[in-house]
Amino acid sequence: PYGQGRNTFHNFNPEGSFYVQDRWEYEGMVVNAGIRFDFFSPGGGVKVELNSEDVPRDITRWQSQWSPRLGLAFPITDRDVFHFHYGRFIQFPDKNFLFASQDVNAAIGTIGNPNLQPETSISYQAGIKHQFSNTVSGQFALFNKDVYDLVSSIQVTDDSTGQTPFRYVNKAFASSRGIELSLAKAFSNHFATDISYTYSF
Repeated sequence: PYGQGRNTFHNFNPEGSFYVQDRWEYEGMVVNAGIRFDFFSPGGGVKVELNSEDVPRDITRWQSQWSPRLGLAFPITDRDVFHFHYGRFIQFPDKNFLFASQDVNAAIGTIGNPNLQPETSISYQAGIKHQFSNTVSGQFALFNKDVYDLVSSIQVTDDSTGQTPFRYVNKAFASSRGIELSLAKAFSNHFATDISYTYSF
């Protein structure tokens, strides 16, 4: 009654994080720095069921990562401010990718992989903000973002059955870079507005 694509799992997996941040100011310069610690486990109730020489059977029970963040801004002139930001970010895999059935004989599509690594993003941004008047300011910024260990799938062979299902793996990479232009008018004379444009690859 559920169709051929039914996929049921019940699992407990612990995960958590903590973050600390501080701010420094000195003669117009502002520095924000922080670091985040994330930890994750697929839990003790999973194992690699696929029987293949190309697939490691040991499961990484605990994964963790330190992710630093840094932002700074300082005045160039009395109307111009330079700002820079660096950040490292982590995102653990979707539970469907981790715990989907590994039964190669069932017609459920791509099989799960409890050994998936977290997706990691590293981003940079630098820009200049200029004050045209007491109420109008503009900003020009350049940004770059790289994303590693995105989830994809590959075909694998189960040696015991000869089946060749697809299995979730960390394989894909992505990047984004471009410029941002914005113009803002603070509220005055009963009117305020923000206009922005982004061009990116």
